[in-house]
Amino acid sequence: MFKFIHHLSQKRLIYSAIALAVCAMNSDKPAMAKEKAPAMPPAIVQAGSRWEEFRTSLLNRGQAINLSTEFPDREWWRGFHDPYLEKYIDAALQNNPTLNIALSRIEEAHAQMRESVAQEIPKANLSGGYYHLALPQSMGTSLPKRLNLWTVPFQASYEVDLFGRLRDQSRAGKQLWEASKQDARAAQISLCGDVANAYFNLLRNDALVNSQRQNLALLTRIYELKQSQYKIGLNSYDETIRADRDVSQAQTNLNAYQQQQAIFAHQLAILTGSPPTKQESLARGAADSVQTPLQISAGTPAESLARRPDIQAAEKRLESAHYSVSAARKALLPTLKLNAGMFLAGMGFAQAFNWGNRASLASASISQPLTDLVEKKAELNVQKSRQRQQLEDYRRVTLNAMKEVEDNLALINSNFQTLDSNQKRRELTQHELGLNQNLYQQGLLPHVNVLQGQSELIQYDQMVAQSKIDTVLATVNLYKALGGGY
Repeated sequence: MFKFIHHLSQKRLIYSAIALAVCAMNSDKPAMAKEKAPAMPPAIVQAGSRWEEFRTSLLNRGQAINLSTEFPDREWWRGFHDPYLEKYIDAALQNNPTLNIALSRIEEAHAQMRESVAQEIPKANLSGGYYHLALPQSMGTSLPKRLNLWTVPFQASYEVDLFGRLRDQSRAGKQLWEASKQDARAAQISLCGDVANAYFNLLRNDALVNSQRQNLALLTRIYELKQSQYKIGLNSYDETIRADRDVSQAQTNLNAYQQQQAIFAHQLAILTGSPPTKQESLARGAADSVQTPLQISAGTPAESLARRPDIQAAEKRLESAHYSVSAARKALLPTLKLNAGMFLAGMGFAQAFNWGNRASLASASISQPLTDLVEKKAELNVQKSRQRQQLEDYRRVTLNAMKEVEDNLALINSNFQTLDSNQKRRELTQHELGLNQNLYQQGLLPHVNVLQGQSELIQYDQMVAQSKIDTVLATVNLYKALGGGY
């Protein structure tokens, strides 16, 4: 079960995946060709793809692998076959405030992008006006002393994008819009993972609380027997004290499990957009019924990691910074503006709409910034600094992707080994308990030894439950690390 996962932890494979992902994202970006690419470690650049070899090794081991380009599945949480988990994730996708904020930011970025695009089209304005003029009586002119003038002016202007400055500004806005979409994807992936984590942690603490209550009852019974034996001189006072101490520790552990149970119940309710509620009111399954997916639909690591929304968002922001630098540099160049105007005027309202009373004006002007060159150069330096920041952020996100994948692969491998070890120890303990029960029934062993064996078995049950849920949580986090669930 999942034993093939540890093969993915080979660093050459993961580093090759990241290198292919980065190259694939930048291969069709001619506008970025002049910018310095993120400096990656030599091991990443030089390592070759070993996916076919990896695939062959899996098939030779008899693993049921369905290779596809979508790993994890779009709705990976359905692979656990838990209807309660599916219900909570569906509710979170509809009602979670954080996700709704991220979706609203897409609309905001889209509006800002359209505002940038509007700078590339001509500007036109149609207005109307009324002017009343009163001349002094001393003026010896033939004009009337009072004038009423009605005007209907139409004005149009257009900045010719000689060097592409306005186009670059629009491209920068479009890339930020695309980045906001990836941010929303990242929020959705994170939300689904958080809901699954809260749910499975709640199931784990349910199992721990139930088993700990049984263990507390057994330890209490053991203490009572020890105390009775002490009173008749069959054991020492130290054994009675240790039994009492075990009861106190069991109660402390039960309180801690109940506290965590309440916390994860509150977290699950909040993630689904509901007020915090008591854990008893949340419908859910049991830890014993959790099914860890036995097979994974896996594509190449490069294809999987290239889908990570944080990597794509960082790339879009880097491209936006590139266009912003280009626009700031072109702002130092001359600008050409075309202006045209026409207006109708008349002494009366009706005359203002007489086509014969029209006048028109057209002009073209070219200007070169002089006094504001210092300001524009400062803006260029600002944009260059932001571009460098985005470049480093792009590298940071890529390296963090490596770390998250490596960490979760190591956790899955380690947790499965721990789960197998705990299951074996539990089986041995259960076998030993069966032998002790037979000896007790034959009168060859005190009852307290059987109770102690039952208490030890419960502790191994807890360890098995914990390692099983740890494995499930590592699987969920691996899905998140590979950009699944969008």
